[in-house]
Amino acid sequence: MPISRDEFEHDPTESIPFGPSTQPRTVLQFLLEHPETAYTQTELADETGIQRGSLGKVLSRLESHDLVRHRDRYWIIADDDRLASVSAASTGLQSVADTYDDDWYAQNSDWADDFDPEQDAWTPTDHDTSTDTEDDG
Repeated sequence: MPISRDEFEHDPTESIPFGPSTQPRTVLQFLLEHPETAYTQTELADETGIQRGSLGKVLSRLESHDLVRHRDRYWIIADDDRLASVSAASTGLQSVADTYDDDWYAQNSDWADDFDPEQDAWTPTDHDTSTDTEDDG
């Protein structure tokens, strides 16, 4: 059975988890906050709190997706439009949570786990209480 180019290009086993508090997101968020500065792994470990042994693997995965660049001992955020989208989505979602901290988002701390930034879509789960019904009226 033939598959589309998108299916061919996207390998779900190579995707990077960007959920809240994940190491890839922590590294990208830090580097996005300092786009004009390159850091060594030791400096990144100190700044992000990620153990240096784990950080090397995270950086390699991010580099394989062209999200960071590497030269000698230094790592810097890549110049990529996708990063601006990820940053904007992350900032927007956090802003919503901060603004409406007394509503559903505040009462359900795992709300962001259902957001898939690669798909720009909300994935409903068993704790999603929204329903789509039509009035047969």
